[in-house]
Amino acid sequence: MNKFFKNLWEVIMYPVLYFGVQSTVTVIYMVIAVIFMIFNSVFSAQEMLQPDYMTNKLLSYININIVLIISVAVTFLFVLLLLKKEWKVNKFWDYKNLKVFSVILCVLLGVAFSFFIEGAISLFFEATQMTMPEQPIDGIIGNNLILELFSIALLGPILEELIFRGIVQKRLMKITKLPTAIILQAIIFGLIHLNILQSTYAFVVGIVLGLVYLWADSIWAAIAVHVVFNATSVIMYHIAGDTEIIEIDSIYFMIIFAAALIVSTLILFGLYKQRTVKKVVFNRWAF
Repeated sequence: MNKFFKNLWEVIMYPVLYFGVQSTVTVIYMVIAVIFMIFNSVFSAQEMLQPDYMTNKLLSYININIVLIISVAVTFLFVLLLLKKEWKVNKFWDYKNLKVFSVILCVLLGVAFSFFIEGAISLFFEATQMTMPEQPIDGIIGNNLILELFSIALLGPILEELIFRGIVQKRLMKITKLPTAIILQAIIFGLIHLNILQSTYAFVVGIVLGLVYLWADSIWAAIAVHVVFNATSVIMYHIAGDTEIIEIDSIYFMIIFAAALIVSTLILFGLYKQRTVKKVVFNRWAF
């Protein structure tokens, strides 16, 4: 029993660290933002009675990109201090196993899969006649494309791949069956997003990234897919804004959606065929 809890803790401690640091940095940042708002603003009684006035005023002092950059830096420092020796022994950052063709496939997969996920979300809300919920992050990410690409599309994916595929999945593969390990790491990856919509598609993305990491035998492959996936989403968000670029019920949307699904599937198959380790076996399960 003690061994079970030890193995469990070794799996979840880094997601807990990631969540804890991000939450702590967010709270501290919010406190500082409130202090700045109080000292730099004069509120009239009429303004304070307006709906959401204080909330909107506070949001004007907050930029989630800054929170993400700080939390990533702090978390990475903790992880580096804890795992520096282990990474050195296991050559964690080694890229020699990663083939050039696999890198190209990873980049293309990031783009295609991003289009597929965005399309799937739109189709779901169209089919169910539900209103897509406003994401809390939407109002505080700012409007600086370069800063968003740096924080959301570069730093965030690197740290998340390091934790969820490089640590969580790798350790789960040692203590459970391979399919179970990939599914569990995707569940943890989804839960950490703390939002039903984001958690759902993060779970699907986590499955794909887990397979990419397994087949390419390199953390850089998963990082490449995740970076391009997020970058594509950020750029599409800036281009579209609050409107649809292509109507969901148009033939062009369906063609793009179907093409994204087909291309993503073919690329995953290509990565599977290109895998460095031709047969990976854990507890009698093979991919």
